[in-house]
Amino acid sequence: MLNKKHLTNAKIISIIPDYVSHEMWLKDEKEINAFIVSNDIVKRQLVDEGINPKKVYAYGLPLSEKFKNLGDVTDLKIKYHVNNKKKT
Repeated sequence: MLNKKHLTNAKIISIIPDYVSHEMWLKDEKEINAFIVSNDIVKRQLVDEGINPKKVYAYGLPLSEKFKNLGDVTDLKIKYHVNNKKKT
């Protein structure tokens, strides 16, 4: 909005954390200087939607080291009331 009003000339980078493209991420796409996406599949989806491929970077999504060791799966299911009869 500030760029459109010529109050700033900031570069805008949109980080798309989803595993599929969604129209919400494409709002005002011409104003966005770069898209960071999780994988080449999402990059292809954006390009297929008309986004310039030079603006789309499939860098993946950074994860904290704490996700490497979440603990015992059974204990986690109990803690978070996960229904074992449903695919998780």
